[in-house]
Amino acid sequence: MDQKLNKLNLIIDQKKNKYKNICLLWKNYIKIKRLRFETQLNMAIEKLENIDNVINNDISIDNLLLLTIIEQIENDRNN
Repeated sequence: MDQKLNKLNLIIDQKKNKYKNICLLWKNYIKIKRLRFETQLNMAIEKLENIDNVINNDISIDNLLLLTIIEQIENDRNN
């Protein structure tokens, strides 16, 4: 992934004079996505490190899917 980000940044640097707005858009879009991804990684690490203190058994895949759908609906409502 880092190689692709480096390649994208290189292309943006090469094209930014001619396509200033498009390059700025992509640069900011990727920056936002990367920050969100890092936040989610940190949250996953924290949750998994503490999982034994929260639950004793695994959750079924059906319940995980249901929880994910409910969370997505709530996120859609709030945005």
